[in-house]
Amino acid sequence: MTMPSLKAFALVSLGLFAVAPSCALADPGTPNPVYRSFESGKTAHDAGVIRGVIADVDYSGGMLMIKSHGHELVAVAVVPSTAIYQGKQYETFSDLHRGQSVEISAYEVDGRLVAQTIRLK
Repeated sequence: MTMPSLKAFALVSLGLFAVAPSCALADPGTPNPVYRSFESGKTAHDAGVIRGVIADVDYSGGMLMIKSHGHELVAVAVVPSTAIYQGKQYETFSDLHRGQSVEISAYEVDGRLVAQTIRLK
Protein backbone atom coordinates (compact mmCIF):
# COMPACT_ATOMS: atom_id res chain seq x y z
CA MET A 1 0.00 0.00 0.00
CA THR A 2 1.38 3.41 -0.89
CA MET A 3 1.74 6.13 1.72
CA PRO A 4 -1.28 8.25 0.54
CA SER A 5 -3.58 5.22 0.44
CA LEU A 6 -2.33 4.12 3.88
CA LYS A 7 -3.19 7.57 5.26
CA ALA A 8 -6.63 7.40 3.63
CA PHE A 9 -7.17 3.94 5.10
CA ALA A 10 -6.21 5.19 8.57
CA LEU A 11 -8.54 8.19 8.31
CA VAL A 12 -11.44 6.06 7.10
CA SER A 13 -10.80 3.49 9.84
CA LEU A 14 -10.73 6.16 12.53
CA GLY A 15 -13.87 7.70 11.10
CA LEU A 16 -15.68 4.38 11.23
CA PHE A 17 -14.77 3.90 14.87
CA ALA A 18 -16.09 7.37 15.63
CA VAL A 19 -19.55 6.79 14.13
CA ALA A 20 -20.18 3.04 14.24
CA PRO A 21 -21.39 2.70 17.86
CA SER A 22 -24.72 4.48 17.51
CA CYS A 23 -26.55 2.97 20.42
CA ALA A 24 -25.22 2.82 23.95
CA LEU A 25 -22.29 2.68 26.34
CA ALA A 26 -22.13 0.90 29.67
CA ASP A 27 -21.04 2.69 32.80
CA PRO A 28 -18.37 0.24 34.04
CA GLY A 29 -18.59 1.46 37.65
CA THR A 30 -22.07 0.08 38.32
CA PRO A 31 -22.97 -3.54 39.14
CA ASN A 32 -26.07 -3.37 36.89
CA PRO A 33 -24.90 -1.59 33.76
CA VAL A 34 -26.51 1.74 32.95
CA TYR A 35 -26.60 2.58 29.26
CA ARG A 36 -26.97 5.93 27.55
CA SER A 37 -28.29 6.42 24.05
CA PHE A 38 -25.86 8.27 21.79
CA GLU A 39 -28.81 9.50 19.76
CA SER A 40 -30.91 10.99 22.58
CA GLY A 41 -28.62 10.85 25.62
CA LYS A 42 -31.43 9.19 27.58
CA THR A 43 -30.76 6.38 30.02
CA ALA A 44 -31.37 2.83 28.85
CA HIS A 45 -32.22 -0.07 31.12
CA ASP A 46 -31.51 -3.78 30.96
CA ALA A 47 -34.58 -5.50 29.49
CA GLY A 48 -33.37 -9.03 30.16
CA VAL A 49 -33.37 -11.96 27.76
CA ILE A 50 -35.90 -12.58 25.01
CA ARG A 51 -36.19 -16.17 23.78
CA GLY A 52 -38.21 -17.17 20.75
CA VAL A 53 -38.34 -17.59 16.99
CA ILE A 54 -37.75 -14.93 14.36
CA ALA A 55 -41.16 -14.17 12.82
CA ASP A 56 -39.96 -11.41 10.48
CA VAL A 57 -36.79 -9.51 9.55
CA ASP A 58 -36.79 -5.91 8.30
CA TYR A 59 -33.31 -5.71 6.78
CA SER A 60 -33.61 -2.08 5.68
CA GLY A 61 -35.03 -0.91 9.02
CA GLY A 62 -32.77 -3.03 11.24
CA MET A 63 -35.69 -4.65 13.07
CA LEU A 64 -36.57 -8.18 14.13
CA MET A 65 -40.03 -9.43 15.09
CA ILE A 66 -39.66 -12.24 17.61
CA LYS A 67 -42.44 -14.67 18.46
CA SER A 68 -41.64 -15.25 22.10
CA HIS A 69 -42.35 -18.48 23.90
CA GLY A 70 -45.37 -16.67 25.37
CA HIS A 71 -46.64 -16.43 21.74
CA GLU A 72 -46.53 -12.65 21.61
CA LEU A 73 -44.68 -10.67 18.95
CA VAL A 74 -41.83 -8.52 20.23
CA ALA A 75 -40.09 -5.87 18.08
CA VAL A 76 -36.32 -5.64 18.65
CA ALA A 77 -33.97 -3.16 16.97
CA VAL A 78 -30.60 -4.41 15.73
CA VAL A 79 -27.83 -1.76 15.69
CA PRO A 80 -24.26 -1.82 14.34
CA SER A 81 -22.85 -2.70 17.77
CA THR A 82 -25.16 -5.74 18.20
CA ALA A 83 -23.06 -8.93 18.44
CA ILE A 84 -24.60 -11.91 16.61
CA TYR A 85 -23.33 -15.44 17.32
CA GLN A 86 -24.00 -18.98 16.28
CA GLY A 87 -22.00 -21.08 18.70
CA LYS A 88 -18.61 -19.34 18.89
CA GLN A 89 -18.81 -18.01 15.33
CA TYR A 90 -19.80 -14.42 14.56
CA GLU A 91 -22.70 -13.92 12.19
CA THR A 92 -24.11 -10.81 10.49
CA PHE A 93 -27.58 -9.28 10.42
CA SER A 94 -28.04 -10.59 6.89
CA ASP A 95 -27.57 -14.16 8.23
CA LEU A 96 -30.78 -13.86 10.26
CA HIS A 97 -34.00 -15.22 8.75
CA ARG A 98 -37.52 -16.34 9.65
CA GLY A 99 -37.87 -19.49 11.66
CA GLN A 100 -34.53 -19.32 13.48
CA SER A 101 -34.59 -19.79 17.24
CA VAL A 102 -32.84 -16.95 19.07
CA GLU A 103 -31.88 -15.77 22.52
CA ILE A 104 -31.51 -11.99 22.66
CA SER A 105 -29.97 -9.95 25.47
CA ALA A 106 -31.70 -6.60 25.17
CA TYR A 107 -31.92 -3.19 26.74
CA GLU A 108 -34.69 -0.62 26.53
CA VAL A 109 -34.01 2.95 25.49
CA ASP A 110 -36.50 5.61 24.48
CA GLY A 111 -39.32 3.06 24.83
CA ARG A 112 -37.90 0.51 22.40
CA LEU A 113 -35.99 -2.74 22.76
CA VAL A 114 -32.47 -2.86 21.34
CA ALA A 115 -30.49 -6.09 20.93
CA GLN A 116 -27.12 -6.11 22.65
CA THR A 117 -26.35 -9.73 21.69
CA ILE A 118 -28.21 -12.26 19.57
CA ARG A 119 -27.43 -15.96 19.92
CA LEU A 120 -28.77 -18.30 17.25
CA LYS A 121 -29.92 -21.63 18.66
